[in-house]
Amino acid sequence: MSAVKTEIITPREAAKRSDDGAFCPAFYWRSFPVVEKIRDLAGGGCCGDLRSLRFTASRPRKHAVDEASFVYDRFSAMLDGAGFLAGAPCRKLYIEKCAGANNLFALAEFENGVVAEFEANECLPDTLPDIAFVKANFSAGHITNQPLVGYFNEEGLLYADDSSCGQYIADNALTSLAAGPFAWMESRFALAVERGEIALGKLGCDRWLSMIAEVLS
Repeated sequence: MSAVKTEIITPREAAKRSDDGAFCPAFYWRSFPVVEKIRDLAGGGCCGDLRSLRFTASRPRKHAVDEASFVYDRFSAMLDGAGFLAGAPCRKLYIEKCAGANNLFALAEFENGVVAEFEANECLPDTLPDIAFVKANFSAGHITNQPLVGYFNEEGLLYADDSSCGQYIADNALTSLAAGPFAWMESRFALAVERGEIALGKLGCDRWLSMIAEVLS
């Protein structure tokens, strides 16, 4: 008898279902390697206490989804990633969204005092790659995958429009994964689910969606 394959569905779909143990929402930020490392180090206490987080997700317009999917599926996955690291329920959420555009800034405060900032947009020129960063500030340390200067071209100047992307005074030997960080997260998340490393069920997605809806209303 073959095992039943676990469904990975959108948070909006998951929120509508009963917890039957056969699905989980696509909270793929949990499988981002920098998130995993931050969680490991936070648990070990080597950097002190976690104080704040900053999540950045910037994508070109060609990877944009509809507005509801951007807010309730992709952004809720970022919120879950922060909650996964904070290890406490969210008690306050503030969202500032650009009308008619997939572009927002948000702040979240968790019950243990950890605060998180979020910058999400899908408005970059199509010549630019996906960008995903996480910063974690501890009482005795700092962990991030973001370059100290810039985004992905920290050694020089970048100019991009819809027809071209040019790097100046840059080392072109360093290239990112062809599929981009979000495809990487999603594939790692699917593998973690398959291995039984991710808890099944709603994972709190209904609460995240209700908080988002309340703030935006």
